[in-house]
Amino acid sequence: MFEFNIYDNFDMLFDSIGQWYGNELTNEMIQQSVMDSCNFFHLEEPSFMMESDTTGLYTNLSFSQMDDVLVYNPNQLWELGITGKDRLGLVMTYDGTHRMLQGMDTGYDSHQEELCCDFMSGVRAGLNDMDVDGLKYSLSGLEETDTHPAGELRAETVQQGVDFANEY
Repeated sequence: MFEFNIYDNFDMLFDSIGQWYGNELTNEMIQQSVMDSCNFFHLEEPSFMMESDTTGLYTNLSFSQMDDVLVYNPNQLWELGITGKDRLGLVMTYDGTHRMLQGMDTGYDSHQEELCCDFMSGVRAGLNDMDVDGLKYSLSGLEETDTHPAGELRAETVQQGVDFANEY
């Protein structure tokens, strides 16, 4: 589903961060972040959440948010630099945006939809005074794929969402 490219020096950085925050995201932290994101969008929680070998969302039926399945890999999130409440919350907002977009006739291609999700993460951050620097750093090293735009563009889009929320 997702393809990730991790910076070579992240291991040393995360080892030092782990001394302060711990080296894992707990299931409770993930579930709380999902619930907070659902509250932001006024959505019911996904029908099913489970630990998996990747992190992402399966929307299943395009006309219903009631059958969505969220899968997550705490180690993958950690390796991407998704540590702490804000970063994790913004990743879950990103997936929440995918849930909101399903069934809408937006005409977006996959890259445009991904950027919309990144933008909405920024909007939530701007509205709730959440730190986006870590998320932008985590995104910035990702390479472009068939389904996802380059990380630098994604990081810029998160910041545009923050700026939009702060301006309006």
